[in-house]
Amino acid sequence: MKRILCSFLVLAIALLATAVPASAQEAKPDPELAKVQIIGALTKFYPYQTFLMTGMLADAYQKEVYDAATVQQFLVEIDSMLNDTTKRIELVRSGFTDDADREYFDKVVDICDLLKKQAKGLSDYTKTKAQSDLNRYSKAREQVWPMLQDILGIKKNDGDEPAAPAPPAPADSGDDDEVAPAPPTVALKK
Repeated sequence: MKRILCSFLVLAIALLATAVPASAQEAKPDPELAKVQIIGALTKFYPYQTFLMTGMLADAYQKEVYDAATVQQFLVEIDSMLNDTTKRIELVRSGFTDDADREYFDKVVDICDLLKKQAKGLSDYTKTKAQSDLNRYSKAREQVWPMLQDILGIKKNDGDEPAAPAPPAPADSGDDDEVAPAPPTVALKK
């Protein structure tokens, strides 16, 4: 799991590095600016990757690719990493004096808290199959998505559907007991 997340981070950093215009790459680097930029990039990409990973785990569980124990193991790791990330963000936040920067970090902490609720709801659902757990998972997912769109600069469509790729919802099986997906969520069967 950690290797997967590290791979995502390396990919994100590589993409970020190639997105910098040539004229900016030729200028003398400012180490302090580079630190701020990498903190900003990682605090955007990590929550987004966590959101995607949790959705993929929900899909994998629903399609019986992973059993409950495997999903729970991944979610324990996700929760642990989110707790560590939140503590570190709070430490970094204290070093910024600009109100806009501090508000940004507060928003990222709020996002991490919702991602923890989403993961907890999914974990509980894999244990209980209770609708209330599934609803907690879905509600957290619905709440966190607009916040992620905001920090990532993803524009919303008129129908409030995600403008960027999101985890695919499973094909309609015709079951009436399937929870209707909210953008961009996955629907788990009861």
